[in-house]
Amino acid sequence: MRSTPDRFTGTAAPALPGTGFPLPRAGAQDEGRRTMTCDLPGESGSIAAAREHARTFLDRVRPALPASVVEDAVLAISELVTNVVRHAPGPCTLRLEVDERAVHIAVSDTSCVTPKLKPAHPQGVGGFGLPMLFSLARDVETEVYESGKTVSMSLARDRAD
Repeated sequence: MRSTPDRFTGTAAPALPGTGFPLPRAGAQDEGRRTMTCDLPGESGSIAAAREHARTFLDRVRPALPASVVEDAVLAISELVTNVVRHAPGPCTLRLEVDERAVHIAVSDTSCVTPKLKPAHPQGVGGFGLPMLFSLARDVETEVYESGKTVSMSLARDRAD
């Protein structure tokens, strides 16, 4: 497996085959909590890489998550990373944490601009993502920093399929 520089730490990290994107770092697995962090370059290939990393991680969670929760999480992650690619220059970080109640998703990027609801245009592009995220999540929050922002959300683990 080839390595690629980790854009945030400067160290070499194993790469996702065929993409050159770093593989995610596994996090703590104590007290029923599991985490994953994945650094991505913020390019168009980052969207598919984020989906693949998330699905692989979520499929390994035990006890297993309902299929609808995994699908909704992957859909939300795809939307969040798509917004990074479209609106934020530079790399992003995907963080997932699963606990006994929810799947927590956070995507950090280099843009300080807060996402805004705008009217959706049926024949156009845009305006559908934020309403979709609000329909999937218990909450969607944006925290803005001097160097960027983090958009986070939580999906209930125990909802019906």
